[in-house]
Amino acid sequence: LAPELALSSEMPSVKLTVRAEDQSTLRRLSPSDFEAYVDLRDSGAGAQNIPVSVTSRNPLVNVVRVTPSNVNIELSPVRKKIFSLVTDIEGAPSRGFKVQSARLSRDTVTVSGAENLLKKVDIVRAHVVLNGNERQNIVKPVEIQVLDGGGQILEVLKVEDQDIELTLEIREVEATKEVGIKAKLVGALAN
Repeated sequence: LAPELALSSEMPSVKLTVRAEDQSTLRRLSPSDFEAYVDLRDSGAGAQNIPVSVTSRNPLVNVVRVTPSNVNIELSPVRKKIFSLVTDIEGAPSRGFKVQSARLSRDTVTVSGAENLLKKVDIVRAHVVLNGNERQNIVKPVEIQVLDGGGQILEVLKVEDQDIELTLEIREVEATKEVGIKAKLVGALAN
């Protein structure tokens, strides 16, 4: 794909019909054993109908059919837009500790792609996962996720500034304990 062009839509999935000499080879196959791709080297802007090529990583397996054999794609000029980052922390630190504060190394990122997809961006979040054993301040790399209004990740868009870290200040929670209390009745009830 030429650097000044971008996909205007997600690439569709394809189904494969394959052949192998023995059944055990077929049973062990997974989608990762194949690579489906379209060659956009000589494509220009606009709607395109491009043939799908598939390679098998296993020499004992032959691809018999690809459905669909061609895909419709739309190519548009690349646009760029700067978005503010929203911190998204999944999980919690070790029991008895809490995240006191979180600070990103940078508050914005540049996202590039087709203009129609950039208009769909609702939120760009800096996602980090805590594994439950954090007991002190830490610095973690974040995964940048670009989401539309429905919460779906827009994988076609490219994030240009990915080297962002999140500094987490982790503090021990004040000691607390839950205790049960039985109420004592004083006096007598009315008849």
